[in-house]
Amino acid sequence: MATKRSACFKNAGFAGYRPFVSIDPEVIDDLVDIHVRSVARLSRAALPGMVRRRKGAIINVASLLAISAVLPPDPLPSRATYAGAKAFILAFTQALAGELEGSGVDVQACP
Repeated sequence: MATKRSACFKNAGFAGYRPFVSIDPEVIDDLVDIHVRSVARLSRAALPGMVRRRKGAIINVASLLAISAVLPPDPLPSRATYAGAKAFILAFTQALAGELEGSGVDVQACP
């Protein structure tokens, strides 16, 4: 008999590729809300039940651009805000996985 497993899979967002000096501050706010705040808040909302049941999984969608900060904007687009937000997702996921080690809840990021 299969056991049920709780999962929280998050993938939403937009790129906002622009040179940082010319990006609209509202785009920055929207990008951070989608890529940073929503990942943290949804993870926080899903975790108590998973931890209580000692089973579940959180899968966050990052991007290889999370580790692209030192690469020039050619051929890649200008991406300081986007890459920074994706770097948050990667670091957040890694740190959260460490906090939850042994809890029965798996946490991972997809590039």
